[in-house]
Amino acid sequence: MKKQSSSRKQFIGLILIFAIPTIAAWFFIYNPEFLPSSRANKGELVHPQIAIKPFEFKDISNNTITSKGAYKDYWTFIVIAGESCDNVCRQRIHDMRQVRKALEEDYIRVKRLVVVSSNEADESLVSYLKPYHGTDVISQNKGVAENIINTFGGGSDIINNLFVMDPMQNVMMYYTPQHSAKDLLTDMKRLLKINQWGAGH
Repeated sequence: MKKQSSSRKQFIGLILIFAIPTIAAWFFIYNPEFLPSSRANKGELVHPQIAIKPFEFKDISNNTITSKGAYKDYWTFIVIAGESCDNVCRQRIHDMRQVRKALEEDYIRVKRLVVVSSNEADESLVSYLKPYHGTDVISQNKGVAENIINTFGGGSDIINNLFVMDPMQNVMMYYTPQHSAKDLLTDMKRLLKINQWGAGH
């Protein structure tokens, strides 16, 4: 009996060794005020988190994409573009790619999505996106896009904001156009370092 009790304690101890850092990581991600000021988030924390309901859309290549299949277990950058993707939006697309590349070996853990509330694909945007392979765009599904925008709070004040969705498909942070790509990169490096979940499939 003593041997079994000792084995059980060792087993529980091993579980705690792996579980505590993960629990602590999630706690500090969503409660950065408990971190030293030098490690505070650059972006704005979404509180409470916004749970994104499953959605489906056709991308600009007419491929059907489901959110559960495409973004589950990944960190996802989401740009809210409104009815069109203007120059600020296009800069955001560029920034997303550059930040993802700068994450080096962690780049595979991150996906990118642009939400345009239009039922037609903008040909100039399609042309612009050619060098940005891997950026998904909702631009032929106005209803889907507007549902997502409304979930984020709606209103013109969120246009061209860049949101970060975690691997559980909760939106937990955002960046206004005044935030730099460096701000996003700084936060993502820390998030991916302290939390190894979301390595993709």
